[in-house]
Amino acid sequence: MIRHDRHGGFLGFDEYIRNQGGIVSRRELLAAGWTADELRSAYGLGTLRRLRRGWYRSSDVPDEVVRAWRHGGPLACISALRWYGVTTPEHPGTDDGVLHICLPPHAHRRAVHQLAAPSPVIVHWHDSGERPRAQWAVPPQVAFTQARHCPVLRQG
Repeated sequence: MIRHDRHGGFLGFDEYIRNQGGIVSRRELLAAGWTADELRSAYGLGTLRRLRRGWYRSSDVPDEVVRAWRHGGPLACISALRWYGVTTPEHPGTDDGVLHICLPPHAHRRAVHQLAAPSPVIVHWHDSGERPRAQWAVPPQVAFTQARHCPVLRQG
């Protein structure tokens, strides 16, 4: 495993996280050699960007992905299809302001009730069998399946 000192100490967080796919967990940063005190200090100094509790990002993660992860996970359904630039007659790619995100089946379902209102969020559940840390969006085939079964899209 690459140790953090090869990435410039406090200034190396962004580079390290970017090299890991742009999103990492606190556990991964600790395993890379940073201490809990260093993580707290770096966050306080603004050299470590927090997505939500236990998850951090590099500076190049797009705003839409940041928004999705702050709600719990990667882009899903029609939001993921828009991300990939996929449009079909059933999924025209227009932005209706609704954010579709994906959570694993074991995610705490109480969190769904705490989703913020000005930007509606639709939660889809999927177990990819992979760790989601580097996912900005679910794979296209998963997004198509979610869109096919999405109750919100079927209403429209």
